[in-house]
Amino acid sequence: MISKRILFCFICLFIINSIFGESIDDSKYNDAATIEFGLQDKNGNYFCLYHNVNNIKNFNTKNYDVVAQWGHAMWVKKDKEDFSITWNETNGAILILKTTSTDYMTRRGIKVGDSITKINEVYKDCAPWQQNYNGKVIVGFRKANMLEEEMMTMAFWTEKGIITSIEILVGENESWIDRN
Repeated sequence: MISKRILFCFICLFIINSIFGESIDDSKYNDAATIEFGLQDKNGNYFCLYHNVNNIKNFNTKNYDVVAQWGHAMWVKKDKEDFSITWNETNGAILILKTTSTDYMTRRGIKVGDSITKINEVYKDCAPWQQNYNGKVIVGFRKANMLEEEMMTMAFWTEKGIITSIEILVGENESWIDRN
């Protein structure tokens, strides 16, 4: 039988983790390259790769779907209207952002409904690339997160020259390979 003292220690650890677990300092990911890879909602909340989703005010991280699980680590996903976010459930690190809504915009103000021309103007310093995929044009760019030694990708899906969705992800694998 577990002694009262050990049980008390477990309860204290649980409470400390609950209080401080959601306020992990993720400012080390505020470098110029990484901060570009995020979306801001109409309420001013900024969802950025590698940042802790638990630190975003008024965003409910409950009721998610498990995407992948390795031992105790899980990648989880939450779909909220026309916005999807995937994060590491263990540390809250955001891994994938997707939207088809005009309520979200990139750090430089690009959102669904904008033109390819605007993307190329606003991100000209990022050397955007274009690729045709099943009759759609994808415009995007990649940068490295030097802290994690990972590539980050921002891709704008377009139809007839207009953005229909934005995808931002950790890694350089094209997200459209497994797109449903």
